[in-house]
Amino acid sequence: MKLERLVHLNATQTGIKTLPEEIVCCDALESLLLFGNPIDSLPDSLRELNRLHTLHINYRVFASGVDAETDGMLQRQQLTSEHIPSVVFHIPQLLEMDLEACKVNALPRSLTRSLVELNIAANYFPAFPEAVCSLHQLTLLDVSRNGFKTLPPALKDLRSLRVLLARHNQLTFVDSLADLTELKRIDLGFNCIAKLPDNIGQLTKLTALLLPGNRLDALPKSLCSLGDQLQTLDLTGNRLTSIPPEMAGLAGLDRAHQFSGLFKRGLWLHKNPIDKPPAKVWNTWDPAKIWAHMERMAIQNAPKLRPCKLVFLGDLGSGKTSLARLLRLGHAAPTKSDGSGLTRGFQLSSWRSENRCPFVLLEAGGHPIYAPLLAKLLDPKALHCVVFDIAEYQQIGFDVVSRWLRLLAAHLPGARVQLIGTKLDTISMATETSANEILAEVSEVEAALAAESTAEAAVQRLRDSLDEDLARCLEQLRADSNPELRLQPRIHLVSAVGPPAQPDLLTLRDDLERLSTNREAMPHLQKYVPTNWQPFMEQVKQQDGLYIEWDWLVEFADQRNIRDAQLIDCLEFYHESGQLLWLRRHRRLRNFVLHRPDKLADFLGRLLPVSLADFLVDYNENALFRACGRMSAAEYEEAREAALSRGQLSWPLVRCLAFGRGGQRQALVEALHCLELLELACCTMPPQVPQPGLHSRPVLTVPHLMPEPLPDSEDDFAATWRSVSAGCPQTGRASLRACPAGRPAPPALFACLSAAIHSAISWRIDWRQSRLICELDHCLLAAVEVDGDEADLSSGLDFELASQSAVKLQSGFDWLADYVDGVREFAPGIEWRFESSGAGATESGAS
Repeated sequence: MKLERLVHLNATQTGIKTLPEEIVCCDALESLLLFGNPIDSLPDSLRELNRLHTLHINYRVFASGVDAETDGMLQRQQLTSEHIPSVVFHIPQLLEMDLEACKVNALPRSLTRSLVELNIAANYFPAFPEAVCSLHQLTLLDVSRNGFKTLPPALKDLRSLRVLLARHNQLTFVDSLADLTELKRIDLGFNCIAKLPDNIGQLTKLTALLLPGNRLDALPKSLCSLGDQLQTLDLTGNRLTSIPPEMAGLAGLDRAHQFSGLFKRGLWLHKNPIDKPPAKVWNTWDPAKIWAHMERMAIQNAPKLRPCKLVFLGDLGSGKTSLARLLRLGHAAPTKSDGSGLTRGFQLSSWRSENRCPFVLLEAGGHPIYAPLLAKLLDPKALHCVVFDIAEYQQIGFDVVSRWLRLLAAHLPGARVQLIGTKLDTISMATETSANEILAEVSEVEAALAAESTAEAAVQRLRDSLDEDLARCLEQLRADSNPELRLQPRIHLVSAVGPPAQPDLLTLRDDLERLSTNREAMPHLQKYVPTNWQPFMEQVKQQDGLYIEWDWLVEFADQRNIRDAQLIDCLEFYHESGQLLWLRRHRRLRNFVLHRPDKLADFLGRLLPVSLADFLVDYNENALFRACGRMSAAEYEEAREAALSRGQLSWPLVRCLAFGRGGQRQALVEALHCLELLELACCTMPPQVPQPGLHSRPVLTVPHLMPEPLPDSEDDFAATWRSVSAGCPQTGRASLRACPAGRPAPPALFACLSAAIHSAISWRIDWRQSRLICELDHCLLAAVEVDGDEADLSSGLDFELASQSAVKLQSGFDWLADYVDGVREFAPGIEWRFESSGAGATESGAS
């Protein structure tokens, strides 16, 4: 073979001491193997081999001729090492160089720039050789066992470096490491490092960080941001006394104190004076046990100045109450099948978790009769738990969840939301039954395993389906320009009648505890509670009645040195802790403080029963109608018919409903006023002096209890409007339409209008929750709830006004515009569009 065509030359163990100068003729040579030879020199012509990238030679043979005296002088830097042939530093395409233990104390200023791997370990370098910092293609560098104390700032120029080995030196600072963002493995064991760079978290590709035998007493928080990338962290033999809680985020450390082959793998903590957590916790093979213990300790030790509020939303029978009881009591306590345990109006309770985290549970009644109340119970500082029945989701789809997300997006932009599916046991039982039927012929053990596997697969399919539907729902909300909701990352699927130790319920509890102690997510929970607030609140709650007016409360608080912003903070705290309701987001309610929410909730449940027909039984079966209502059988039948057919409750019926719960007149009058303030019903105060015929006079009209509109009710409505407005001229007419731009109107909007307008009108005619005709200060008003359709996606309210007086017409128009402005203020996630004609058109227009 001609030398100029030689590509690979294997001259191992041939006994040669050098190479001939003619090697330069091998200009195609790429690989030269010289191991096992007593080489004592190399020709300078090697530098002319432009294709040579591999030179395998035992460089230590050049150091074998260094005597003891010279060796000592090299170590003391009295001589500069020259026994390594200089030509090896100038081979233009050389990729690797292994100078380990070659008694070298200096490198030429100019090195071949092509080097990818360089090993200069176990030599006599007094400082890091700066020439190495010019090797920009270097991916592996071993500088172990030399003795230098610092890494030069120019080390950051090695942008391609992936492996850095620097064990057994005297390094104290390694700040320049954080700029080497391609690093995957760092070994700095047995140095004098007391502190890691704060920005070491920039090394996002790092998989192994070995730091045994150093002086570390703390770890930077940024290290804990490496997540699942970091797989090995060796902290053996340092001075750590505690493990930072943030390390729980290092999910890649899935094992501890274990080897993978000959190499350490996972988290290593031996030979540290760690007392937090104790050794019996961290001396384990499973780091998950460490993180779980630390998380419990962090939650237990976190300052718990204020309780975390959980607002439970969901349809009737979705499992809200059973879930709240399971959390609060620690065992299953499902509601009765007859519906007697269903939440009426709302229910407040408190719960302290196993790790002593305080919570306030607010359950919102899911029955449609309480729909006007739902939006008012939303709280910008609470976590809103949307609870849905898994079986119902499987039957009718994601609408069981999406309508609650739309409610939150409309009334509380940016709300923090947790989705919880209940009745998981129905899924498990169904799959277990089917598996047992299929495996009837096999052993019980095999059948049980198959049933468990089938149930797990069904639950996983359910999770996947929920995730897909949620993503589509959020995308639709964004497409409709709704503000973003802050959803918790996991949808929990639980059984409210199952054991308290079910895995997803435990995970739910853990997530709630983590959220309540998260200062970034819930900063208001960490605020100090002044000592003078509790005596003040005790005096407030001693006041009679169901509510306190704002002006009186301001004066009362001023006498106790609680003023202005402190008063607002005080009321917000006790609102969040469930001791009162201050619905300041609502224009009509912000001037009232409901200081006895438990008593108010009891009145709501009694005056607005879920099933009024069950209460209004035969006259002779309930002595209340005779003894408390003081009605004859005929009067009772008349009152009963008005209640069931028109939703109108007379004063005697109201007294019967509230019997045994503060049935005195003043308490009932306040309860009626609260129902109207909360826009749950329309109220007319009873006379001060008992009068005949009270059984036929409604004091409480509940829109939800009105009958469904008949098919011809629209014609009836139109005919009634033509009749009552016949005397009004054409110039005395106007119309107004209020609707969210391209989005559904907030739930129960018409019911809220029906209650809000009641105190300002002299008479009214209602068609259940959809149509209304009344007189508003000598101005006739017709209101219609409009449903969206394919031609017009908007829904909202249509108003017609008629009056013989232009002034009264304008006054009625202004009242309506002000009401819609109030709704827009209460529902900031909705952009309203006004369309008007006639009076006030110039003032309103599009908005």
